[in-house]
Amino acid sequence: MHVSGGFADGIEFFVNADKRKTIITNAITWAQLAIRAVREAGDYVSSISESRVDAVGVRRLTPTGCERLQGFPDGFTEGFSDSIRYRMLGNAVAVPCAEWIARRIIGND
Repeated sequence: MHVSGGFADGIEFFVNADKRKTIITNAITWAQLAIRAVREAGDYVSSISESRVDAVGVRRLTPTGCERLQGFPDGFTEGFSDSIRYRMLGNAVAVPCAEWIARRIIGND
């Protein structure tokens, strides 16, 4: 029988601290790279739009597209106005990303 919260769990927590720190640091680095890529893509589209009158630009995400990016099923926020749906989805945690990080922290990858 295993009792959680005991001395052994405390030791295991500190032994695995370096592993958790590495995983979190890598996740933060990937997030920063993604943010930089989005900003650079936005700058590129802006420069195209300024130089060409017929430039299409970037397509706006639909609420369904946002649901998919966040890992929710299609129509999850249906029944609300689009502005409320965007707000709900923007305040949500990206479930696939959180699951990936959690699995690596506990070592079940």
